[in-house]
Amino acid sequence: MSSDFKAFESAVILSDLPKKIQDVVCWDGKLLAALADGTLLVICPQDSPDPTSGSPWHVQRTLKGFGKNYLLNLQVVPSRSALLSASDEGINLHTLPRLQLTAQAARTRGAMCFAWDEGKGLLAAACRKRVQLLQYDGRDFLEVRELSLSDIPLAMTWAGESIAVGFKRKCSLVNSTTGAVTDVFATGRLVRPHLVHLSQAEILVGHDNLTSFVGQDGKTLRRAPLSWSEPASAVVFTEPYIIAQLPNSVEARLASSRLAAQDLCQTLDIAGATAIAASSLSNGDVFVACHTGGHSSIQQLVALPLDRQAEALADLGDFISALELASLLPASQANQRHKLEEALRVRYGYHLFAAEDINQAMAQIGISSSASPLVLLNLLPSLTPPSVLEPLELLLEDMVAECKLPEVQEPSGEAYAAAVSAILPYLIGHRSRLAAFEAPGSPRHHLQPDHPSPSAEDGLEAGLDDDQGIPIPSTSQKKLQAEADIAPGSLQSHQLSPSQPVLQASSYMSGMDEKDRQHLAALVDTAIIKAMLLMDDTGSLLRFVQRPNSVDLTEGCHILRSAGRYSELVALLQQHAQYDQALDLLRNLSQDPTRLEVEPKGAAADLKGLPGVWSAAKMLAAIGPQQLDVLWHHARWILKADPDHGLAMLLEMRPPLAPEVVVQMLNAFAPAFCAQYLKTAMDEGIAREEDFQTELAMIYLRLALDGNQDKSDAGRSHGNTGTHADAPGQGVAHERLKAMILTGKFIDHGRLLKIVPTTRLLEIRALLLERLGRHHEALRIYVHQLDSPLLAEEYCDRLYDAKMKGLKANLRPLPDRWAGIEPEASYDMYIALIQVYLEEDARGYMDRAAISSADSSPNRARSWQRVCQLLSRKQDRIEPIKALSLLPGEVPLHVVLPLVKSSLRSLGEQKRTLAVVKGLSRAQDLQSREKLTICKKRNVLLSFERACAFCHKRIGNTAFTLYPDGGLAHYSCYQHAEGLVVPDSRGFSWQKNSIATVAIHDL
Repeated sequence: MSSDFKAFESAVILSDLPKKIQDVVCWDGKLLAALADGTLLVICPQDSPDPTSGSPWHVQRTLKGFGKNYLLNLQVVPSRSALLSASDEGINLHTLPRLQLTAQAARTRGAMCFAWDEGKGLLAAACRKRVQLLQYDGRDFLEVRELSLSDIPLAMTWAGESIAVGFKRKCSLVNSTTGAVTDVFATGRLVRPHLVHLSQAEILVGHDNLTSFVGQDGKTLRRAPLSWSEPASAVVFTEPYIIAQLPNSVEARLASSRLAAQDLCQTLDIAGATAIAASSLSNGDVFVACHTGGHSSIQQLVALPLDRQAEALADLGDFISALELASLLPASQANQRHKLEEALRVRYGYHLFAAEDINQAMAQIGISSSASPLVLLNLLPSLTPPSVLEPLELLLEDMVAECKLPEVQEPSGEAYAAAVSAILPYLIGHRSRLAAFEAPGSPRHHLQPDHPSPSAEDGLEAGLDDDQGIPIPSTSQKKLQAEADIAPGSLQSHQLSPSQPVLQASSYMSGMDEKDRQHLAALVDTAIIKAMLLMDDTGSLLRFVQRPNSVDLTEGCHILRSAGRYSELVALLQQHAQYDQALDLLRNLSQDPTRLEVEPKGAAADLKGLPGVWSAAKMLAAIGPQQLDVLWHHARWILKADPDHGLAMLLEMRPPLAPEVVVQMLNAFAPAFCAQYLKTAMDEGIAREEDFQTELAMIYLRLALDGNQDKSDAGRSHGNTGTHADAPGQGVAHERLKAMILTGKFIDHGRLLKIVPTTRLLEIRALLLERLGRHHEALRIYVHQLDSPLLAEEYCDRLYDAKMKGLKANLRPLPDRWAGIEPEASYDMYIALIQVYLEEDARGYMDRAAISSADSSPNRARSWQRVCQLLSRKQDRIEPIKALSLLPGEVPLHVVLPLVKSSLRSLGEQKRTLAVVKGLSRAQDLQSREKLTICKKRNVLLSFERACAFCHKRIGNTAFTLYPDGGLAHYSCYQHAEGLVVPDSRGFSWQKNSIATVAIHDL
């Protein structure tokens, strides 16, 4: 047994009593002592203790003859303020405090013991081999029944509906109604068994040198009984202890079965104990009556405060027992109990850490809500940079002193790695709660200790993404369950499973100012980085620094740079808005890794070359236009290394970067990509077409003139089909320029025309002239310079179709393809083309004087042939007479013969078509007339009862008139009613001249 456990301190409060004390009880802070000669002593504390007497208590009252010859047992009845006593006269009931006899139980003379049931007011008195049951009605004891026993009872107490009776050799339960006896234990070496009533469901039963907890059914309630060094003659219970009276000493044990199993027992050297009683007050004191050397004395066992006992056990290294004792503090001391448990758990964690039980150590510290991250980091000083810890050193010293934390040596080797792995989830949990505490809307109040708290795993989920796995031991991967407060008397274990450590809600934050919390957050995040560097690289460190954090930037950069973890360093710099440094590092990683002091490791090893450029482009796109100077500084090398990603970077910025700035930047660093940027920007709505369409066309024009094509579209370029171009830029830029000229609504065509040379890009020049309305010049380029009748006819078709669509749509907006082409009703494009064809020759357009008449004949014949072919193909769009009038007289007949034939054939077809249309129209007219006649035909049913609308007589066989609504009238009445207004059945009024006359022969 533990000889260092100390729950009570003994002190003699009264001595030199001449007689042996048979029994002692407590009432209202006083002692009632029964002497062997039947005297009753009333002992109470002195109001003003006399230092010379050496005794703080005195005998206030002596009642000799209270029992005629002797007094055996005393029991206070608190609810009735009465005292039950057993003497040679029987069992008597006296009032308190006057000690006047109120009632005497009949037939109880010679009773050796008794038991009182407070709830039922029932007295059980043991007289020889019988038990007398008596009901107290407030004035006297009434006999209820008598139970027979097999032996003389020596002790007894109530156990629910039964009576526990202790005999010389055994203890039994006797049913108070039926008298059935159930044996419980053999008493063994006990001379006098002891029975103590604990509650309605539990009693204490002594046998040999043991005390067992027994239920109402006689079965043992707990696995292990309390063990004493000697057989106990009596025991008393005072929360939370059970004190046993032994022949040569007094022993005290905790009632908790778990604490009892820890061999926590205090032995007090009190010899000759004759009686023992617990204080009636709630202070936990015990009074022991002794008889040695012919004199009696009374000693008071003063219970030490539970917190002092717990701290004493913790000093001895028995933290489990200390925590159990701390949990037994009453609810009135809840705050004190909470603080004590917090400090004990932290000390216990340090104790376990020193014993290399790291997981259980982290669990115990994690439960303590007052344990800040400083307590954890104090175990592993290597995780805390001195410069970051310096502002918090005083706070750490205060915590160490308050919790009485010992110095623990930092582990090394595998033990160190295991310690770092175990501490990491708790650090992340602390940083999550620090962030939540500082978040807007946080209550920022001290969380009660009995509230459930987030676990370390919850801290991981709050501090990192869901897919962010941190390598921790398998014993720490389960969910960390919170442990509830242990109520007084509870037997819940304080030894946590290593797989279930918990983190209480941190209350230390409410006691820190904002500046200290910021320093603490920086310390925790910096330590997390150092801890993660010791783990296997699973990407968790990179994801950690990518999220908002409070890492000390100087220390964090030094730590990551020394480890070669440049990807994490870039993310840290970006998170702390150090974009220029981050981009410089990415440039070195991707373009010149040899400039780095430490070889890249982890994800940084994959950033050589284009991946580093992509990361830089992604960062600049995320920064947006706010850091324009950084963008100008780094856009050059990004666009040079990977133009596609550089261009995507400029387009993906949100909010979008001003197109003017981008165009200026691209002109400076990558001119070839200006066109691609402007086209994409206008398609996505970033740039306005009215502002940049002309600029884009100018870029395409320069590219077409220089023969350069957009590199990104080189694979998709195709040759010209059906057209001719004399400039090298007839690729993508040339085609896009043509499309823009035809469809663009905001292009300054005159500005472009001034740039286009007269001898190159002739098709572009012709399109510009077309948009400017200079059609004759455009046709001359197609016919004479490009020598392309097909392009000339397409040009005419385009204008003709636009004209027709405008007329059909009543001049509604034209489709996009024809946007910008204004139809001219008075301008005939085909006649203009004939006029251009009939010009002497193409070279005559350039220099007529330089061409001889002999050379002009083939050209004229070719021109006549083209005119005739045009008239043949477009004869439905050209007036033949007008076209023939343009032909010169020397045109041979065979040249115009196809035109004449096609014209006559066309006229014949038109005539036949018109004849068919005429016939169809006449047939349709006849059908309409027939339908009109049928519609005008009217029928009327004339019956015998039909009457005239004027005279109201029957119509009969006379002539009558029919009104529009179907009414009838005699013809004679109709003539006589000249000028009258006739109402019809529908409320309409009819004049006479609007009424139809119907003769009888018309029906």
